[in-house]
Amino acid sequence: MALGIMLLGGMVHGLTGFGGALITMPLLALLFGPVEALALSAPAWVLGSLQMLPRASREVDWTALWPILIPALLATPLGTLLLFVMEPDIVRRTIGLFVLAGAVMLATGWTYRGRRGRLPGILVGSLCGGITGFSGVGGPPVVVYVLAWPDSPAMQRASIVVIVGFVGVMTLLGIIVGGAYDGTVALTALILAVAYVAGTWSGSAGFRAASDVFFRRAALTVLFASGIAAIVL
Repeated sequence: MALGIMLLGGMVHGLTGFGGALITMPLLALLFGPVEALALSAPAWVLGSLQMLPRASREVDWTALWPILIPALLATPLGTLLLFVMEPDIVRRTIGLFVLAGAVMLATGWTYRGRRGRLPGILVGSLCGGITGFSGVGGPPVVVYVLAWPDSPAMQRASIVVIVGFVGVMTLLGIIVGGAYDGTVALTALILAVAYVAGTWSGSAGFRAASDVFFRRAALTVLFASGIAAIVL
C-alpha cells in the first residue's frame, strides 16, 4: 500500500510541482503515524525535487523568491519541533484540516489579490515552512500566493518547485536531528523513495505535454481530493 501511495504522490509532485505530500502524508499517517509518515516521505520529496530543481532554478525570478524562501527555511525546524511533542491523533487531524483548507481555497477560486513584496513573502514563507515542518503539507499557502502572480504556468510551477524542494531538505534535516530514523525506517524510506522518484519522473513528463489549463485544473483537483480523503479516511 505504501509503495502505491508513494508512486501516486510522486506523479502528482512531478505534474504540479507541489502536491506529493498532500497525497503521501494523510495516507501514510493512517498506516504508520504522523512522525514515521514524515520520516518515510521526506527523503522521497527531496529526491523527487532534485530531479526538477536544476531546470526550475533557471526559470524562477530569484529576486521575488528570496523573501519567501528564507523565512520558510527558518520556520521549518520550529514546525518539526511541534510534530515531535504533540499527540499523534491531534497531528493527524491537523494534517487533514491543513489539506482541506488548501483544497477549499483553490477549488473555490480564492486567490491572493494583494501586492507582491517583502512582508507578504515573509508571511507566506513562514506559513509554508512551519506547516511543512509540522505536517509535510505546507504547499498550499505558497501555491495560492504564486498562482496569483502574473507569470506563465511554467514559471509559477518552477517557483513552487524551488520553494517546496528547499523546504523539503530542511524538513529532512529536522527529522534526522529529532531521531525519527532507525535502521528499519531508513531502509523503508529508501525503498519508498524509488517509487516516488519514478512517479515524479513520469509526472514531469506529463506536465511538459499538458496544456496550461490542464496544469491549473490538476493543481486544484489534487488539493481538493487529498483534503477530502484526509478527513474521511
